[in-house]
Amino acid sequence: MSNPTQTPFTWVSSSARTEWLDLSEPAWRETVGFGPAGFPAYARLGLLAPPPPGRGALAQLSGDDGAEVRILDAAVSVLTAWTSTPEDAYFLLWDGMPWPESLPRPARPPLTSSARNYYILRGPLDSLAAGGEEQLDGITPAFIWPADRAWCLACDVDPDWAGIGAPAAAIQALLTAPGLQVTAAGRSD
Repeated sequence: MSNPTQTPFTWVSSSARTEWLDLSEPAWRETVGFGPAGFPAYARLGLLAPPPPGRGALAQLSGDDGAEVRILDAAVSVLTAWTSTPEDAYFLLWDGMPWPESLPRPARPPLTSSARNYYILRGPLDSLAAGGEEQLDGITPAFIWPADRAWCLACDVDPDWAGIGAPAAAIQALLTAPGLQVTAAGRSD
């Protein structure tokens, strides 16, 4: 296991680039569900991987290690066409996730809110596909967004879906992307 201080990720010690998320008490539920307000369109991305051949629905409920990260990576691959900063993105990790000993982290999460605290990683959008999944050792990012804030993907800890705020054309591309389970949604759904 490599350390996120090496490529593709670096730790971020300041929460300055996260202020746009608005994790204040009144907005918290909608923000962790779909990202910040103000995007032209929102959608839900299903995170349950189809069960492997020969395994029933219980396989889906038991989870597939790394499936969420692979599904998020596939969605991010589609969304990358709608950013001018694919080489510069942010990944927030909730500090309440079971944290592997093999993944060293800063002593304190730089982003704190009334409900959750987050560690911040920075790297290219293709980080998950470029070995980032192994580096994160099963931790699903809670938020992913490019530095130009063209879109935001939010993945709270409990739902079996992630919310996405983006331009309408990006949501349309996700709706028609093969292999992804995406439905249009409102931010307050």
